[in-house]
Amino acid sequence: MILGGQDRAREIVGLDAAGNGWKRGAQILFTHPVPQGEWVRGPLREVFRDCARESSRFFGWGNYADFLTAGEQRPPQLDDLLPLGKSTLWGAKGLEDALFLPAVGAALRGLRESTFHVNLLPGIREDRRARILYLLNIFLAAVLLIAVAGWGVSHPMKEEMRLRQLQKENQKLEPSVAALRREEEELNLLRKEISAVFMLSERRGEILQILDELSRIVPSGAYLSSLRYLGAAVEVQGSADNASALIPLLERSPLFENVKFIAPSSRGRDGRETFSLRAEIERSQAKEPQP
Repeated sequence: MILGGQDRAREIVGLDAAGNGWKRGAQILFTHPVPQGEWVRGPLREVFRDCARESSRFFGWGNYADFLTAGEQRPPQLDDLLPLGKSTLWGAKGLEDALFLPAVGAALRGLRESTFHVNLLPGIREDRRARILYLLNIFLAAVLLIAVAGWGVSHPMKEEMRLRQLQKENQKLEPSVAALRREEEELNLLRKEISAVFMLSERRGEILQILDELSRIVPSGAYLSSLRYLGAAVEVQGSADNASALIPLLERSPLFENVKFIAPSSRGRDGRETFSLRAEIERSQAKEPQP
């Protein structure tokens, strides 16, 4: 309980400071203004007695002596708030009058006692924390380097293992591949032989046509010493009284075209000219059967 008074006014204030185990500020339970004239003869004396029985501690300020002497046989033990305020707040030069106590109490009502962590040696803790972080960074960097090195080493190893596996597979398939190559070579050879036979069968009639045509258009005063069949053309060599007269004769033939000398003609002692001619074969005419 807090008992106080100023001039003719008195007041009783009840505070709950227990808090049920929780740290918190005092809670006001009740407050009763008590005029001085009604204190002794009024019913507030009974209220004071009931509250005094349940109160564990008493504080006072100002004129609180009436509460202690008004009919009480044993006045309660009471602490004066003015000396307590002087010793707690500003010392002996602080509070001079009890009337300052309500104002100071209202100003300090929001303050609470609390604990907080403070590092009185911040450098040591920061250095320790920095060292731990530094070691952690080194460890993570080492793990990263090991992982990168492992990946870099494992990649060529994987490629080497894959290459060896492919080489083993190639060795297994090599006999089959060699057999296929031999068969392919044999097949190509057969194709060439078939093509040659087919060409000979086609050219047999064409050669006969060329020989027949040459025997028909070459005059009796000329004769051929060699004939070379080139597929798309023929080359003939021989002698004649007049070699230049052979070119118009061959050109007029439906079997030959683009007739020309491939070597200069020369006249011998017997008055005959030796010649070398080349004539291209007209395919459309060569393929048509001769009557």
